[in-house]
This record gives sequence, structure tokens and C-alpha cells, in this order.
Amino acid sequence: MPPLKGPVPAVAALVFGLLGCVIPLLPINLDQVRLYTPFPSAVAGLSLAIVGLVGRRRGKAVAVVGAILAVIALALGTIMVGNTVIDESTHTSAPAARGYETAIRTGPNSPVRTWPAATAVVGDASSR
Repeated sequence: MPPLKGPVPAVAALVFGLLGCVIPLLPINLDQVRLYTPFPSAVAGLSLAIVGLVGRRRGKAVAVVGAILAVIALALGTIMVGNTVIDESTHTSAPAARGYETAIRTGPNSPVRTWPAATAVVGDASSR
């Protein structure tokens, strides 16, 4: 019998699966690419996990954990892309969503009227 091969693909699958789960959640500026970041590392992790599980290799348990993390990363990326598609399909007005102004539509064919958002200062010392 040939000797057992090393656990390198299993460990790499674990690392790529973990990166796919963690990188999209980091508080760094990834404005337009954040929702796509889990996919490359998840696909790489899943393929390396499959390589780590096939044949006579050590570290099959690590390969299974890497595969599970890669599937979680794929699910996370799918949820992030789905949420973006849903947000874009609702056509929410960006200024009204941020609270800069309030938009009210009074009828199906009427123009949109906007008013500045109300600002209230509670407990202002100058009003006493």
C-alpha cells in the first residue's frame, strides 16, 4: 500500500472556507465588491475539500470542516446578493431612506412633493 498523503488540501480548504465567511463581514471599505467576496474563496475551499476527501489522505476531518465553511460562505454570498437585488427592486429613494428629506406621493400620477426632514433638539439649554 502506498503511504498516506499529506493534509495540505484539507488545511487549505479550511483556510479558504474561513476566509469566505470572515472577509465579507470585516469593517473595511469594500463598497461595490463586498457581496461578491465570499464566492472565489468558497469555490476554492470547496474544491480543495473535495480533493482532501478523495483518496488516502490524512486530515479528512479538517477537509469536512473546510467543506462546511465553504458551503456557509456560499450561502452568505448568496444571501448578500439576494438582499441587494431585493433592495434595488424596491426602488427606495436614497435621500428619503437616509432621512434627509421626506417624499410623499399623493396619487398615482401626481408629482412627488418633498419637505426637509424635521430636526428636533430635546433639552436644549438655550430654550430655558
